[in-house]
Amino acid sequence: MQKLAEKLKELRKSAGFNQTIVANALGINYFTLGKWEQGRAEPSADDLVKLADYFDVTVDFLLGREDETGARVQIASAPTMTTEEKDLLRYFRSM
Repeated sequence: MQKLAEKLKELRKSAGFNQTIVANALGINYFTLGKWEQGRAEPSADDLVKLADYFDVTVDFLLGREDETGARVQIASAPTMTTEEKDLLRYFRSM
């Protein structure tokens, strides 16, 4: 989920925070946050909600499903999503 990685890093930097500050606020290790920002790991659903709350955005925004205004973004790669990705989207839509 490269969009998520990019958005996390962008949100953190625009807030003027380093990884340690954000990680401490979320109760996670800063190495974990670093992996998320690099796209080498993905946060759990619970951690996505914490991130969205912390940065005052929606989970859909973090996942690239809506823009800054809240408008839904068309996902061009939807037909080629894996079953796991489709299940995750269904789960987040039900939240």
